[in-house]
Amino acid sequence: MTENRSKMDFFVVSKKYEVILKENQLAQLT
Repeated sequence: MTENRSKMDFFVVSKKYEVILKENQLAQLT
């Protein structure tokens, strides 16, 4: 159960990180 939880947390964190990276790339273009 704990392993499943940490996988879920990792997924959420990686999704947030992906969004942050995309925003940074857009900011660098301007």
